[in-house]
Amino acid sequence: MSAHATAELLKQQIPLLGYLISLAWKPTRRIVRGRLMGLCPLHADRNPSFLVDPGKSLFYCYGCGRGGDVIRFVELSHGVPFGEAIAHLRHWSGMDSLLTDVIKFYQVQLHRHSEATAYLLQRGVRQPELV
Repeated sequence: MSAHATAELLKQQIPLLGYLISLAWKPTRRIVRGRLMGLCPLHADRNPSFLVDPGKSLFYCYGCGRGGDVIRFVELSHGVPFGEAIAHLRHWSGMDSLLTDVIKFYQVQLHRHSEATAYLLQRGVRQPELV
């Protein structure tokens, strides 16, 4: 599974609003089309400037000018790169490590290609935990 596909799947499974609420973010008012406004958790905000669109699972802050999806929010709020944000969200949601998914993917691919399996055997790699 590509990084893009993994990110898209994660965004579908973890709605931005649910993540924000778990961090004690509270909207101060509803606006047009179900959007919510509240104080921005990314900077010291006195007036509600943080817009959340639950339907699109996106945010934008009119105060600091930052916006994006749940992954971008984690990058900004924790000061981490994309890969660490993905790992954080997977851990937060109780999913297995991404490494587990990667290992499963390569194990399936390995057994689909007999020449790869033959190569490992030729090199003396026979232990199931290594294969």
